[in-house]
Amino acid sequence: MVRRISVLLFLASIPLAHSQTITLQGTPLMAQVLKIAEPLIKEELGLVLRVGTEGGSTGGFLAVGSETVNLGMTTKTIEPAERAHFPARAFDEVQIGWQVLGIGVASDVWDAGVRALTRDQMVKIYEGDIRNWKQVGGPDTPIKFYNPKRGRGTWELFATWLYKDQRLAPLGDAFETVVRYEDARDSVEFNAGSISVMPPQMANGKSVHIIGIKEADGSVAQPTAAMLASKKYPLAKPLMILSGRRLAGDPKRLVEFLLSPRGQAIVNSVGLMPVGEVAADFQIKLKAKPEDAAESDSAK
Repeated sequence: MVRRISVLLFLASIPLAHSQTITLQGTPLMAQVLKIAEPLIKEELGLVLRVGTEGGSTGGFLAVGSETVNLGMTTKTIEPAERAHFPARAFDEVQIGWQVLGIGVASDVWDAGVRALTRDQMVKIYEGDIRNWKQVGGPDTPIKFYNPKRGRGTWELFATWLYKDQRLAPLGDAFETVVRYEDARDSVEFNAGSISVMPPQMANGKSVHIIGIKEADGSVAQPTAAMLASKKYPLAKPLMILSGRRLAGDPKRLVEFLLSPRGQAIVNSVGLMPVGEVAADFQIKLKAKPEDAAESDSAK
């Protein structure tokens, strides 16, 4: 808590008056997108970005609530209890993309008929209680699991899904570790009986396949746009831009760019999933409110 307060005090010392500079704080996932997009944003919008990731999503929310940055970057929507900490803020949230993980398996596993696993089965694979694919209806082949590097965003989302609380997850020392999404994909592609987690777009449907997640009622959740929108796919988190007031001026222009086809292509390029209909819906709302563009820069 002391460290968080120190960060906020430091951010509070940064002036926000520069009309062509936008300060952002929050999740490193969004920082990856902005790092790639920054040259285009500077050239086409005339905006300079100052991006911080200290404190992650929580740090972004607190910084926006304290008005020490223009925009926050989070991987969750704001809960009513969180809004209550800053009653004077009319928080505005816009979804820019999704962090989505799929369970990728090698072609021999897919061809043998393994098309979905339950969370309980994945827990038993992770804990070593299930070691052969024949235990879940697959080939008589040892399971080779490639574990995302512990402590990184991919592992945290995966471990939270498995155990509800990532702190309860075992170390997974029995598995080979992969750091990059490309490493997970290549490891699955070139090793029989292999499995790992990766963004769905990394699978080619030939040598690497994304299987579903079987729920308790027998339904199978897939990382499709419809299931993401309905929040029925569990291995996903929204990527949000957060403002302390209604978006206007330069921050709004930045959000418009991120929701444009080029902005969404950049979202996809770092292993995140574009928002599709969410982006289209927001563009319609922007066109329906032309008076917003004339609002004072004090809203930045």
